[in-house]
Amino acid sequence: LVKVVVSAENSIEIYPNPAKNETNIQVSVSSDATVMIELFDGISKLVRVLKKSDVQVTGSVIYNMNLSDIPAGVYNVAITVDGVTTQKKLIRIE
Repeated sequence: LVKVVVSAENSIEIYPNPAKNETNIQVSVSSDATVMIELFDGISKLVRVLKKSDVQVTGSVIYNMNLSDIPAGVYNVAITVDGVTTQKKLIRIE
């Protein structure tokens, strides 16, 4: 018997978006990876570090972000996986 493991791509989803009081960031990695998640405002000022750089095991993890203390607007969520940063827009509504 031979076990074949297909390595899927890493994926990142943010939902709901636009969001009112909270949003979820789902990070799926195909192998153990160092993950960091940061929130920046429209002028690239760091608003919050949601997840400090730490190892996430293979699979999918959902990080919940409370937005109730953040003003309405458009934000950038920077998700860094093993040194590669992906940016996603997040819209906070009232």
